[in-house]
Amino acid sequence: MSSAATKWGSSGLAYLTGLPDGPADFSRANVLARADEVAAAVGDRLGIEVDAASLLSGRAALLGLTRGGRGSPGGATRLLAAR
Repeated sequence: MSSAATKWGSSGLAYLTGLPDGPADFSRANVLARADEVAAAVGDRLGIEVDAASLLSGRAALLGLTRGGRGSPGGATRLLAAR
């Protein structure tokens, strides 16, 4: 498993991706890698530490949300495949 996938899994974000009755989706692991880069740049600019994983998963953690498959964890969004 790649370091990006390991970090994705340990962040809790993998738990939020994939179909509700299936395994976690690790194919999105590079999202966190890019978010870490952006968070580091913002943190440097503001002189603070920014935790990208907490920002991406925080709402779900606070509200106890789980993966919704083709819908967002909160149920307000329908996810569609795009190119």
